Amino acid sequence: MTPDTISVEEGEDVLLTCYAQRNAKWLFNNSPDLPAMSKVGASRNKDKYYLKIYDATLESSGIYTCLGEDMDEVFFEAEAEVIVTSEMFNSLYILFTEQ
Repeated sequence: MTPDTISVEEGEDVLLTCYAQRNAKWLFNNSPDLPAMSKVGASRNKDKYYLKIYDATLESSGIYTCLGEDMDEVFFEAEAEVIVTSEMFNSLYILFTEQ
């Protein structure tokens, strides 16, 4: 799964891709419960498994893990950190650091 860290503004969409030959599933902060505050959709196209977070919220921030399996039944995991920032937070940060 690439990249390892994704930074987006609140309200943007995020697309995570995992390459697995079969039986891939997604975890959020080591839990099968994906963030409740976001609309999330999972899909597959051949050996690519996708997780799309629509209209990301601050609660969408965290570690997303893809657990997969190859044709030899070897299991793997790949992680990516999603960081969602608020425009208001970014404005305050710039205000306090540019003195």
